[in-house]
Amino acid sequence: MVFVFPGDNLSFKIEVELMGKDEAHNVVAKDVLPEDIIYQGNLRVNDQTVSGDISNIPLSVFVRKQLKTITFDARVSSKNKFNLGLTTLTNRAYVKADNFTEVFDSAAVNVNNLLGEVGLSISKMAKNITKGDTEWKNEVAAAPGDTLQFQIKIVNAKTTAISGTKIKDILHSKLAYAGNLLIDGVVGNRDVGADLVLGEIGGSQTRTITYDVKVTDENNFNYGATEIINVADVYNDNFALFATAKIIVTKKGVLGATDVITGINVLYIALMAGLISAILLYALFFYLDNSQRPFVRKLIGFLVQIKLLMFR
Repeated sequence: MVFVFPGDNLSFKIEVELMGKDEAHNVVAKDVLPEDIIYQGNLRVNDQTVSGDISNIPLSVFVRKQLKTITFDARVSSKNKFNLGLTTLTNRAYVKADNFTEVFDSAAVNVNNLLGEVGLSISKMAKNITKGDTEWKNEVAAAPGDTLQFQIKIVNAKTTAISGTKIKDILHSKLAYAGNLLIDGVVGNRDVGADLVLGEIGGSQTRTITYDVKVTDENNFNYGATEIINVADVYNDNFALFATAKIIVTKKGVLGATDVITGINVLYIALMAGLISAILLYALFFYLDNSQRPFVRKLIGFLVQIKLLMFR
């Protein structure tokens, strides 16, 4: 995800790697730009200039683990092509070969066609309720299923009021609105994904909006860390501003269980006791056999049969 302005120049990069087969034959890539992003040439494969355009990029044969990188330039359309506010454009790249089916990946481009209002600012922060966070931060760590709280703060540093203001927060698909909306501490019953009317922001006034969101379950995440950028807009008929907060969601793997002996193994103890007893008895008989004392020699006659029984 990248944030740009109308008229900005962009550079796209596509990485193609063969992972699962020994070879891929007649590999071809293509990139489909959204209508308001215009191809500007400079097409290169592995930093070598190639002819043609992004609608058909021959990559020939791939061997396993081979990586090829495609780059090209583009430009965002002018301001009159966009509505006031933030517009998200999605670019998709595709690759196919004779011996495997077509796959694709996408990149989001957020076009900021916003007019700033002098003296007005917006900030967005978050905290993890599940983890017991008490401090608002612009970047928050979370796990699938956690409940977060967002805070949007709008400050009017001017001495005059700004009227007709609205706010909107289009939540990322991996986040779900969970209610608990408060506007300046007063309970609200609207969804922040719709146009939430704030009305007038007085001179030198600060407006604060908080609400809860829930990170979706682990089935929506790959193992490891996933970065989510969430955007909030504040606007009226004459201006628009936005602010972002980053959520880093980590899905951890579950390792296999290992058998651990947590109690006493009675059979093991019995066998060890028997072994130790046998060793001691053998040592005793050895002593008796080699002793020169009369009493000990007499005792041998009583024990010799036991010795033969145990050690034959």
